[in-house]
Amino acid sequence: MIRRPPRSTLSSSSAASDVYKRQWYQRRVRGKASPMAPKQRQRPPEQLHAVIYRKGKAVVFLALGVMLVVKSDLIRVTLDEPAVDRLVLGLGFACWGAFVGIGVYMTQLSGLKSTSDWEREYPSAIPTATASAVAGFFLIVAGLWPYFKFWSVLMLGYFCFCGLEALSLLS
Repeated sequence: MIRRPPRSTLSSSSAASDVYKRQWYQRRVRGKASPMAPKQRQRPPEQLHAVIYRKGKAVVFLALGVMLVVKSDLIRVTLDEPAVDRLVLGLGFACWGAFVGIGVYMTQLSGLKSTSDWEREYPSAIPTATASAVAGFFLIVAGLWPYFKFWSVLMLGYFCFCGLEALSLLS
């Protein structure tokens, strides 16, 4: 039987209220949740046409990204063009590698599922990942700038967008 706090102690910090909360928590842990317990909001299942649209959109944007790489001759320019600053470009890719590494560790390998858990266990991980992604973006733009000029910003922005769309294929 759960002991309820008396009506005269409406304060949430009263001893009776604490006893009630502790009893509720103990019942929750043992698997006997109280009917008064807040219900978990579940996400409704995604409808089939929405899944097809989302994944189809991702495939189209990825195909356009591949066409951009081919038409701009990006791989040849990156590897062979003397105007490209490969040291700066390599530093940019290293920063993005750090960003991806932190992201994979935090989301897949650490066992932590929410951003509040991440912030509690690894408080500097999210700011470090963000800083490395931004620094990587500007370093890659700086490395490609001598050849592509302003187009390097637009191309890299589009490739970032394509990367986000590729993530929707995984879910």
